[in-house]
Amino acid sequence: MLSRTALAAPLFATTLAAGSWRYANESAFEGQQSFGLGFVSKTTGVVAGQLAIGSALWVTSDGAATFKPVDWTPFEFTDTAATQTGLVACGDLFTGVLYSRDLGRTWNASAGDGQGIQGCTTVRRAAFDAHGVAVVGQLGFDNVNALAVSTDDGISFERHDASAALVNVGAGYAALPNASTWFVTGADVDANGNPTAGQIAVTRNSGKSFERVFTAPAGTAVFGIDCRSGDECCALTSTGTKAEIICTADSGKKWNVSYTKVGGANTYLNDIRFEKVSDAYWAVGGVFGDVAWVLKSSANFKTFAIDTTFAKSYGTAIEVAADSSGAMFGIVFETDPNDDSNDNYIITNLPKGAPVPLPLRPAGPRLRASAAL
Repeated sequence: MLSRTALAAPLFATTLAAGSWRYANESAFEGQQSFGLGFVSKTTGVVAGQLAIGSALWVTSDGAATFKPVDWTPFEFTDTAATQTGLVACGDLFTGVLYSRDLGRTWNASAGDGQGIQGCTTVRRAAFDAHGVAVVGQLGFDNVNALAVSTDDGISFERHDASAALVNVGAGYAALPNASTWFVTGADVDANGNPTAGQIAVTRNSGKSFERVFTAPAGTAVFGIDCRSGDECCALTSTGTKAEIICTADSGKKWNVSYTKVGGANTYLNDIRFEKVSDAYWAVGGVFGDVAWVLKSSANFKTFAIDTTFAKSYGTAIEVAADSSGAMFGIVFETDPNDDSNDNYIITNLPKGAPVPLPLRPAGPRLRASAAL
C-alpha cells in the first residue's frame, strides 16, 4: 500500500485545528509507520520513523517549521527522546539502545550492566536528573519486564526488573519523578486483539523492588504515564471504545478517574506529559481516522478538558523540550481522503513563526529494507 517514497503532501486540514496547539509544519511525513520525537530545545529536535522501505530520521532547527533528512547508520527503532546533550533511541533486538551527540548523524551503542537492555519500547527522560533517561520494555534476550536507567545521557544503563509486579503484560511506559520513585505501565492484547487487563507498578527504592499499584478491569489497557512529583501522577487507560485519565495524589495507593471519553471503535488516549511552565498535564489521543485531541489538566489536576482538536486525525505522541522552555511538540496521524498514504504532522504549542516549510525527503540510500508494520 505504501508505494510512494516522496514525503511531501499538501496540508488539507490546517484550518480545522481549534485551541492553543497548531500544526508546526505544512508538509507531511508520508508513509511513516511509527514515530519517535525528541527536542533538545524549543528550536532543535528530531523526528524518527519507519518507512515501508526502512528507517528514517529528520532534524529541525526552527521549531519544527522545516525538516532536513539525516544520512545516518540505519537501525530499526521504536522510540527516541532528547536529553540536554543529545538523543537516546530504542534500537532493534540486536542493536539495543543507542545514543547520539550530533542529532542522529552518528550513533553509539549504550552499555548495559550485563543483564541486557535490548528490546526496549519507549524512552523517557528522568525528571530527577538533568542527565537522566530511562528505556522501558521487555528488555534483554530473556524478555524481562523492566526499565533501565541512565544518569549519563544514555552512555550506560542499569536494568531494573519489574516482572514480579507486571504479570502477563508487556512493560510500555514509565515516569521517573524523583531519584527513588519510578512508575511503569504494562499492557497487552489477547489472541483476538482485545486489550488484557493493564497494570501499573511502582518502585520507591530506586528499582530494587516493584509493587503493583493498579490493575485495570479486563479488556482495559494502560498506556502513557507521567508525574508532577513522586506522589502526583496521571496515566491513560483505553478499552478501544472508552478512554480515561486516572490520577493519584498518594504515590499510587488510590487512583481516581479525572477524565472519560466514550466514542466509537478505536477511541484511545496514547501519551501524556507533565510540563512545568504551564504546571499542567497534557495528553494526546483521539478516534482513529476521525479526530485527534490534545487535552489539558485543570489547575487542581482533578479534571481534564479538550484544549485543541484536529479533524480527521489521531494523536499518537507528545513530548516536552529538554531545555525547560515550556515548548511542546506532538504527532497527529492524518489520512488524506484522496489517496491511501499515511500522513503525519508535527503539532506544537509554540506561536506561529515565519519559515516556509520545505518538502521532506527520505533519509538517503543507506536505508535498510523492513516490512510494513
